[in-house]
Amino acid sequence: MDVVECHEPLWEETQQKGKSYFGFWSLMRLGLRYLRICLSLWRKFRRLTPVDIIIVGFNGHIDLLLAKILSKRYGARLIFNPMVSIYDAIVVDKQFYAEGSWPAKAILAFEQFLCRLPDVVLLDSEEHYKFWERYLRLPRERYRPLLWGVDEVIFYPQSPSRAADGVFRVLFYGKFQPLQGVIYIIEAAKLLESDPDIQFTVIGRGPTWADVSARAQELGLNNVHFIEGVDFQELPRYIANADVCLGIFGLTPKYNRCIPNKVLQALSMQRPILTGYTSAMHEFMESGRHLLFCPPGDPQAIADGILTLRQAPSLRQHLSENGYRVFQEKFSSRVIAQQIRAYCKELIREKENL
Repeated sequence: MDVVECHEPLWEETQQKGKSYFGFWSLMRLGLRYLRICLSLWRKFRRLTPVDIIIVGFNGHIDLLLAKILSKRYGARLIFNPMVSIYDAIVVDKQFYAEGSWPAKAILAFEQFLCRLPDVVLLDSEEHYKFWERYLRLPRERYRPLLWGVDEVIFYPQSPSRAADGVFRVLFYGKFQPLQGVIYIIEAAKLLESDPDIQFTVIGRGPTWADVSARAQELGLNNVHFIEGVDFQELPRYIANADVCLGIFGLTPKYNRCIPNKVLQALSMQRPILTGYTSAMHEFMESGRHLLFCPPGDPQAIADGILTLRQAPSLRQHLSENGYRVFQEKFSSRVIAQQIRAYCKELIREKENL
């Protein structure tokens, strides 16, 4: 299958999109800029050879209307691969607006309208689809499961580059979103502080950083090394050098629908993982076989999980091997490519039979 990108940058300039980003005047400026981008996208698309499928990907919600017009005009089928719901992210999870408020109702109505445009919507889990069905009224016949993978050019099994020093290294990295529950990780670190051979590395910044930093100072932690950020290309080195990688532990409404990128990246690098249980992950992974689950929002459970993994090298090896195996079977680029190729062929057959 030949793939051609038709893209104009809009969202990339702002890494952290807080509440002000979704304010009225900010959205007005974004809207005006987007109108100019639409004209550029239309011109680019017209110069392409005829296509059978248009795929709109992550952060592409507002591109759907233009994509639908183009698909109708040029006889293409339309696939939407959103990864997240705007309403879920802004209203349910981050709670920028209260459910039932007029901005929340407007966002919900807008996204419900957008959901009627694609021929197929790709979502990563049944748990995720349940949200789209309940809130966004996505019909079952338009849903297709498609797991998200990782960049396997960057994330693959690598030997540790650190010397064997007897230190058990625990790694977390992320954008400090509420669903990641970083506050519970540092409280777990306090519970393990009496063992100087257990050391934590916490990488990132984000919305909960101020609370986490204040709590860390209050606890007087001496076993946590905070790093503001690392180059994405350097991240695999930190993962390879970790004895255990941490997933997410938050207690937000969105939490249970998540299969975190950091979990998939650690699986792809054959590292043992401790993470809070989510129904979405449980669809594909088994605790004690592929990774280790613990209750979310519970520092003691996190500490106990770390101790379990530290005291059982054979369990770490078992999780690493089986975790990598399940990644290859379900989350690898090869498997994902086969799935999306099958969906594209299905849509082309339907188009030919019209």
